[in-house]
Amino acid sequence: MTQPTSRKGVSPVFKVIFGVSLALNIAVIGAVGAAAWRFSGEAKGAPQARAASATSTGSLYIRALSREDRRELGQVMRRHFQEMHPSTPQVQNGFQQALTLLRAEPLDRDALAQIMSSHLDLTFERQQKAQSILLEKIVEMSPEDRIEFADRLEHALTHGGKRKKKSD
Repeated sequence: MTQPTSRKGVSPVFKVIFGVSLALNIAVIGAVGAAAWRFSGEAKGAPQARAASATSTGSLYIRALSREDRRELGQVMRRHFQEMHPSTPQVQNGFQQALTLLRAEPLDRDALAQIMSSHLDLTFERQQKAQSILLEKIVEMSPEDRIEFADRLEHALTHGGKRKKKSD
C-alpha cells in the first residue's frame, strides 16, 4: 500500500511574518509620504490634511500608480523578496525560540527583545527595498506619466485615498 501524501500549505508562522512584513512595508512608504506631505507647506486643517490623516498615507503612493504599474511593482517586489528572504529554518528557529521564551517563567525580556529585533531587522530591510523599488518606478516614469501619477496622488490626498474609477 502506498501512504497518502500530505500537502502542506504555508505555515501559519509564515503567514504572520508576511502579514507583519507587508504592514511594515506600507508603514515605511507611509512615513515617506507623510514626511513629503508634512513639509509641503500645506496649512494644518486643510482638506488635504484631513483626507491624508483619514487614510494610510503609505498606501496612497501605491494607490496613485496605474493598475498596470501596481501589478508590475508587485511582481518586482515578490521576485526580489523571494531572493532576499532568509532561510526558512532561520526564521522558524527564531519563532520557536520566541515561543519557548514566552512560555518560560520568568520571562527573559532581553532574549525576547533580541529575537524580536532580529525579526524587525529583516522586516526593515524589506521596507527599505520596497521603498527603493517604488522610487525607481517613479524615476523611470515619463514626464507625462509622472504628472498623471501626481494628479492621482493629489486626488487621493483630497478625497481620502479613493481612486477615481475612470483613470484606473
